[in-house]
Amino acid sequence: MARIIQGISAGGEFGSVKASEVNHVDLFVRSGGFPTPVSFPFVIGRDLVGTLVAIGETAENFRSGDRV
Repeated sequence: MARIIQGISAGGEFGSVKASEVNHVDLFVRSGGFPTPVSFPFVIGRDLVGTLVAIGETAENFRSGDRV
């Protein structure tokens, strides 16, 4: 799915996700068994692999095209 990027913060990065996983912590959060505040909409799956496609002008240590 492609998405148009309207703007990116000066120190921000934007990536294209290739793969994601849902681990046991995500399942605990979803079921209410993990004591952390959750605001909706909430997206589970915090472990990601992809490629950076846009970098803010003051972002350090990363470049567009880096695999992360």
